[in-house]
Amino acid sequence: MNFTPKATYQIAYGKMDIYDRFLVVTANQALKHSIENTEEMFFYIEKELTASFGYIANRANRNDVDPRGYLIARQRFPNWKSMAIVAYSRITVENSQIEKQLLTEIPTEVFDSLESAMKWTHDYIGKVRSQENNEFA
Repeated sequence: MNFTPKATYQIAYGKMDIYDRFLVVTANQALKHSIENTEEMFFYIEKELTASFGYIANRANRNDVDPRGYLIARQRFPNWKSMAIVAYSRITVENSQIEKQLLTEIPTEVFDSLESAMKWTHDYIGKVRSQENNEFA
């Protein structure tokens, strides 16, 4: 499956690619992802993703995450329906298991490749949107 972003943004802490059903965020090397630096990302999500969407955290660079950001994002984006974490190291896989425990309201999966995370998210959000469309028909 070939995915082409409909928009790409260079944000303060990395790169954000927006697709039809999801976004992929790849943070800069060794950056701590904090609540303070999420507003720019939230702006683009609100602008580009009005339907249900998935979030893919591409952990190509080892990054620390402030888990409170997830709680804020869940409140702000009720249309956020899935989370995929692409882990390239054992420590990232271990940390992602903690993140999964925090995100009990949405399906969260860990992948070893960006392509597999994109395919899973694309398929999952497709099912979510289909169910939503059937509810409103």
